[in-house]
Amino acid sequence: MGFLANTEVEFFVSGNKVFLQKAENDAVRGKDLIACMKGKATTVLRTSEILAMTRE
Repeated sequence: MGFLANTEVEFFVSGNKVFLQKAENDAVRGKDLIACMKGKATTVLRTSEILAMTRE
């Protein structure tokens, strides 16, 4: 179903059953992840150095 940590969900009831589905506006999750990662780098690398490592 694609549920990951901090995925926003919605519950709805139909008869005597409760259903869970991914929230329509789960775009906030991506922004929260980026905000959480910001400033966490442990080394100082330039973009060209990072790209060079991916080409090795």
